Amino acid sequence: MYFVSGDRGFFSFLFFIKNNPSNITYVAIGIDNTVYQGIVNNSVKVSFYPIFLTGKKLKLIECCGLDYWMEYFKQKEKNKVNKLKLTYF
Repeated sequence: MYFVSGDRGFFSFLFFIKNNPSNITYVAIGIDNTVYQGIVNNSVKVSFYPIFLTGKKLKLIECCGLDYWMEYFKQKEKNKVNKLKLTYF
């Protein structure tokens, strides 16, 4: 299992720990306006399977792209406006 993150250079440029007993690998890289910014390139095919920690079933990760989130937040804002209308009008 991999935990991959970015920290915008706040903590460090590159962070890597492979925990052999648990088989978890932690990777982070900093991107900031410094000479140490960079990315991590992976040469192995990797698959991602979202796991919701409460056991709720999730959509495939491929379904959660930019279009999905744009629609999600558009609906969320629309619901806020509708709640305001019900409350104040």
